[in-house]
Amino acid sequence: MKLEIIIDSSALNQSLFIDAYNENNHITIFFSNIENYEQFINTFTYDATFFTELGKKITLKKVIKHLNVFESDLKSEIINAIPIIYLKTYKGKIENIFKTNKPLIIDFNNLELDEILSFLTHPENNNPNILYKCEIASNELLTSQETIDMYQHILNIGDKIKKRNYSPLETIYYIYYNLKAKMYNKESENEDISTSRSINQIRKTNKIVCEGYSNYFFAVARFLNLSVFKLTWASKDKDKPGHAENIVFINDSKYEVTGIYAIDTTWDSKRDENDVRYKHNIRHFLIPLSVNETEKATQNLIFPDDNTYYSIIKAYERYKKFIELNAPSFIINEELKRLIKKINKLYDLLSINFKITEQSDIDKEIKKIIMLANKLISPTILENIIWEVSKPSDDELNKMIKTSYHYQLLPKESKLLYELFRTRHLK
Repeated sequence: MKLEIIIDSSALNQSLFIDAYNENNHITIFFSNIENYEQFINTFTYDATFFTELGKKITLKKVIKHLNVFESDLKSEIINAIPIIYLKTYKGKIENIFKTNKPLIIDFNNLELDEILSFLTHPENNNPNILYKCEIASNELLTSQETIDMYQHILNIGDKIKKRNYSPLETIYYIYYNLKAKMYNKESENEDISTSRSINQIRKTNKIVCEGYSNYFFAVARFLNLSVFKLTWASKDKDKPGHAENIVFINDSKYEVTGIYAIDTTWDSKRDENDVRYKHNIRHFLIPLSVNETEKATQNLIFPDDNTYYSIIKAYERYKKFIELNAPSFIINEELKRLIKKINKLYDLLSINFKITEQSDIDKEIKKIIMLANKLISPTILENIIWEVSKPSDDELNKMIKTSYHYQLLPKESKLLYELFRTRHLK
């Protein structure tokens, strides 16, 4: 049996969800606030009534009978479970969280950065019963001080970058350039996987794998208000691990570049103490998404759909499928509304001051979005970005550019023009 207790203000009643098809009999119990949860625990009874996901009443006695478990086992699971509060949807008084004498887990995964920092620095935030989990720590459970120290580490990095007054593209290159210098280093067999994935651990151990690189990139970029997110790929082979990288939504007025790109810091990172080639390799910096997808497919990685860009592509395919199947108009209209909402969100991320409506040409918008995800950046622009950040020699700069897909995918004539332009410029 696996049991979770979630405190969520959007839960209107005490509710209970049972995944009876799960071999572990996964049970999730929802409470709308801490007070309801504490009252339930303090006056525990098997006659306690909950509502199922279908709105039907059910008692714990019926749950026991339904799952064919012992009363004592269910009670033990409930009493020992540590409730999780998803803070973004929790609307109760914050002071009630700090004053509870029950162990709690605060989940920051969907909270805005300024809200996280406000919560952590709240004057009453000194309750040792509270643990924290968040995306950049790969859901490792942290104490209040560990969480504060981890975010302070990120803030220190972000403050140093801010002082350089870089453009968005220069900032992204700076993060990539410094992060890939961290040597890929997997945790040992007797270490927890968070050792190389949680920023809390990485900053202490210097062990890092793909999820650690993507967590770091996401965290620093988030502090600098850049639209950079984690991109997670699952493996077709369930016995093999997936892969994590980052996706970037960029609009840089200095370089007049607007587009959507992937960055795979892991694949460009330092391999060992003797590796110096990584310094001149930018192959996976700002990769056009179709190229990235082809590369990932060669590693048997599955097309992701857990982010803004790919969820739009999936939603569009679903919308077109409903039209093809002559689905009822209300279903097609609902699909269209959801798709429009996703597209407008993407335009917001790209700082494109334009909103589409139900009267817009959706096919045209999708083509435009796919073009934004596959635009090549001029090698000259890439040179300027790199020079502003790391000041390599001209020979090093030339080597770096030639490792980039933005150079490699150019036709021969464009490569020749680029080389001629460079020659004239250097003279």
